[in-house]
Amino acid sequence: MDNLWLAAAGWVGLATLGSLLAGWLGVPVALADLALGAAAGNLMGFQDQQWMAFVAGLGSIGLTFLAGAEVTPDVLRANLRASLAIGAASFFTPFAVVWAVSALLLGWATPAAQMAGIVLGETSVAIVYMTTLEAGLAGQRVGAVLLGA
Repeated sequence: MDNLWLAAAGWVGLATLGSLLAGWLGVPVALADLALGAAAGNLMGFQDQQWMAFVAGLGSIGLTFLAGAEVTPDVLRANLRASLAIGAASFFTPFAVVWAVSALLLGWATPAAQMAGIVLGETSVAIVYMTTLEAGLAGQRVGAVLLGA
């Protein structure tokens, strides 16, 4: 149990450090947290921890809920074509690129390359959501289109 508390404290510290680094570097907090978390997760050996999968799943559910709460059905209907086009491009472009790089350049098996593409495709959607909120675009038309996507 002590290791769990230590790991949780470490992740909270890394999230705080990611926020500080994002402010200093002028990048979105979500991007800094993602890069720092990926590096720390691989360096600290958390890849096979079941509780990390639970925390990641909980975070993705929370992020999905928050993104859905920002978009009203009327705004989504008014911007449906643009939202669908941007949403599809923001998922499928990173998916295709990561799948191709993983399979062709890194020599990964097809299912592993596809999983990497899915993970990073979904992550790009989360980064767009957080960046839109941080930039204060959520109340504007362009923000509504991006959040709808």
